[in-house]
Amino acid sequence: MPAYRAGFSKFSTSHVLLLPSSYNGIVDNKKIMQNFSIKTILHVLLFALFTLPCYAQREFIRNINGHSRNYLLNASRTTEFPVNLPLIIVLHENGSSTEIIYRSIKTHLSDINAAIVFPQAFKKNWGSDSASLKNDQDFIHAIINDMYLNFRINRNKVYLLTSTEDKHTGDRIKTALNTQIASVRNSSLSDTLLLIKDLKGLANNYITTSSVFTIARDPEMERLADSANNILLKKRLVISFQPGLFFMFGSAKSGSEDKSYMDMSGTNSYLGINVTSWVSDKVGCFIDLSFLKGPQKIDLAGESLRVEGGGIVPATLGVKYNFLKKNKITTYALLGVGAVYISAKWGRIKDPSNINLNTKGRTAPLLQSGVGFNIRPSKRLLFGTQLAYFHSTNFESVGNITSVRGLNAIASIGYVIGANK
Repeated sequence: MPAYRAGFSKFSTSHVLLLPSSYNGIVDNKKIMQNFSIKTILHVLLFALFTLPCYAQREFIRNINGHSRNYLLNASRTTEFPVNLPLIIVLHENGSSTEIIYRSIKTHLSDINAAIVFPQAFKKNWGSDSASLKNDQDFIHAIINDMYLNFRINRNKVYLLTSTEDKHTGDRIKTALNTQIASVRNSSLSDTLLLIKDLKGLANNYITTSSVFTIARDPEMERLADSANNILLKKRLVISFQPGLFFMFGSAKSGSEDKSYMDMSGTNSYLGINVTSWVSDKVGCFIDLSFLKGPQKIDLAGESLRVEGGGIVPATLGVKYNFLKKNKITTYALLGVGAVYISAKWGRIKDPSNINLNTKGRTAPLLQSGVGFNIRPSKRLLFGTQLAYFHSTNFESVGNITSVRGLNAIASIGYVIGANK
């Protein structure tokens, strides 16, 4: 673990100006103005010092084979490194130092999307002999490891930048650490504009190391990661297939013969499709389309006659709200509005002498409310059940009903689209 020498953190200052009080009841106006002027100037200077953009350096010290080696990491007072930044290691020219090159470009470094390190050569020279070169190689290797452990840099994007005059140094280090360094670029370190351009080029480079290293896990991405236990639904689309039963209330019956030769007031089989888009883990918008199948047989004048078709088609748009979550189970409430279409026009009696006289379809506004729960055994599958109430306005009697009012009980199986977001 490297020793950490210097660093900055966020802080603020409070400024209070105090006027000198009277001495023995006598106020010396000249002394007051002198003291006031001095204190004012001091406070203005302090304010300017701590409010101007402040760039600093973090210096780390490493013991490499008995030699103390140090490197600088660029940082401003507000810098917080994101996870998986590329790492650029800038090797100063022989005979120079990290401080010189760092000072020349420090005000531009905040614009570069990379972690940039400035190591100091041993006795200001890189690889002056075989022992020194071995120490340099071990030093660069230690820097890469430190930056990954402490700042979670992307080890697949580690680059060396050296001076054009000393390009052989970078080549020899890359040869020794071949699998850990993606590429080497040579630049004129004395030309600030060209150096900044080359640093930005490396930061956006697509070249990666010959070995593939594991990417560090981003805590923010882990928070959004999908799992059965987290059952996160934000930005996911769920398509559900919903078979069930519908129990019509007695108040929906017309109580009179409407000549459609069909009675829809009994229990009807229900089949629906629901599509829910979750805008957050709590709130989702849904569209629901279903079909309630009409009866297949009726009794007419004591005879059992078979009819075909007829049914009820509700369609609603609404909102779901997850109000309780525990492990893999979520419990929700829903509210939707839409319309329902009721028809007996498909009714056909075997005896052609009997004609359906009142089979024209009816349409009425519909309100749907209910509760349900889902269990998510895997990130892509949802199983659940739901109990909902349907309530339509009145319409002209058809199928022996004048409204659609009743309870809907379903089981559902859903597929989560976008589970890996």
